[in-house]
Amino acid sequence: MPSVSIVVTAKNEEKNIANLLDSIARLDHFEGVEVILVDGGSTDKTPEIASKYPFVKLIASKSNISQGRNIGIKNSSGRIIAFTDADCIVEKSWLRRRKSMELPV
Repeated sequence: MPSVSIVVTAKNEEKNIANLLDSIARLDHFEGVEVILVDGGSTDKTPEIASKYPFVKLIASKSNISQGRNIGIKNSSGRIIAFTDADCIVEKSWLRRRKSMELPV
């Protein structure tokens, strides 16, 4: 079971999504990470591009950002849930720094 679920919502982000997913693949804490991408009804190649990444769980849902995040949470299995936007590039140490802020359960 993944220890971290990264939830991304996207709609018509074909120009950005590969850069984000490539940066996630380069994380120094990639083992135990699942990526849930909730596509909010893209009419471009966003879903096609995202589906080329084997670590991405793609969920199609005509939803807004808030609804998409909730859908991502419901479909996640990680102990920690992290959010980022489709037009971001995450730093290599992004999760390592965030894990240090984890609260005890």
